[in-house]
Amino acid sequence: MAQSGPPPEVRAAIRSVEDMLAATDSQSLQSFAESRLASDYRQTFDQAQLLVHLEQLRAAARYALGDARLNCAATACIWSSRLSGVRNIC
Repeated sequence: MAQSGPPPEVRAAIRSVEDMLAATDSQSLQSFAESRLASDYRQTFDQAQLLVHLEQLRAAARYALGDARLNCAATACIWSSRLSGVRNIC
């Protein structure tokens, strides 16, 4: 049976990033960092730096939410954005 789209764990990861970016409160940044980011990555920041970093990501994505698409096939994924016209093949 062919799979339609990314596996569930990839969908969950993407959804958690989208939810963090769409939220407006600092608690959502903290929750995202604790539940979704690897401990080794979190430790490269002090707590305040990590929250500032996530807030900067949120600000950069503010007007592009819902614009990005991830299309995967057996051999590659294509990320694209209608807003910026960017296409990346991974």
